[in-house]
Amino acid sequence: MTLGAVLLAPLADKLGRKAMILIASLILASGMTLSALAASVNELMLLRFLCRAGHWLYAGKHYLFNQ
Repeated sequence: MTLGAVLLAPLADKLGRKAMILIASLILASGMTLSALAASVNELMLLRFLCRAGHWLYAGKHYLFNQ
């Protein structure tokens, strides 16, 4: 979480809290939706990584704003 906070702090300062929540939610939702439609294991792994990236953004944002 510390790495996420360090990397996301400048982005959160620039875009704001609401934009960060929307971006993370959009990445997470699109990754989950596309994961359900995956045709192969490799595609599923790639899309699950996308889900993890969205969760990482959301968790980093949560860590930044709840200190």
